[in-house]
Amino acid sequence: MKNETRKWLNYAAENLKAAYIAFDGNLYNVCLQNIQQSVEKNLKVLILEKANVEEYDELPREEYRTHNTRRLLNFIDKIGIIIDISIDDCRMIDQIYIPSKYPTGSAWPDYEPDQTLCYQCLDIAKRVDMSVNQIIS
Repeated sequence: MKNETRKWLNYAAENLKAAYIAFDGNLYNVCLQNIQQSVEKNLKVLILEKANVEEYDELPREEYRTHNTRRLLNFIDKIGIIIDISIDDCRMIDQIYIPSKYPTGSAWPDYEPDQTLCYQCLDIAKRVDMSVNQIIS
């Protein structure tokens, strides 16, 4: 495994651990922020480890800065990696990104994070984490 990949993988794991801690403390926005970061970083792990990015015009190296998990998943699909996350899962993760960080400008007009939403998103993040670790190992 590349050193850069290992760093990203460790950060993704820390974000997932922080999400569970926040969930247990009823800190739902913090939980969702860390879920989104864990999923995003795990998807980037696959790209860093498995793709020769210079061969692909769709996602140049500077595009790693994207927070759009659907864009990352589309690129992962193009390089032939199968991971346990759907476009609908990515849509949910992408929709929680901004409203979990900022109280105004929500993508969901009546956004109120709760235990149910966090639990659904934790399930997605856990599946992604397990899938990425399996692919990388």
